[in-house]
Amino acid sequence: VYCKLQNYMMKNFLYLCILLLLCFLCISWIDAKARKPLQRHSPRQLLLNLLQQAGCTNMLVARYVIDAYRTGLSAVVLGQRLNGLSTYSTKQLSHWISVLSSYEKSR
Repeated sequence: VYCKLQNYMMKNFLYLCILLLLCFLCISWIDAKARKPLQRHSPRQLLLNLLQQAGCTNMLVARYVIDAYRTGLSAVVLGQRLNGLSTYSTKQLSHWISVLSSYEKSR
């Protein structure tokens, strides 16, 4: 009787271990699916997205703003370069350049 009981318990223990292993694998798989890697954007794309969130909807102007920020151009010079391309004020261009600046400082 003791031998049969021991075999029964050993069999159940084995089933329990297999069941726990399957549960662990399923949970790990679900967790991995939930943590899909974020899409990696280029630094330029991140800055374009940032400017879009700040209200710059014209992507050509946004590219000029990024280039101006990277080269250290002032908003006044940028406004002169954009003359005819956009109707954005120097104040707005200056704001977008400062948004990029504060973003880079916070990184």
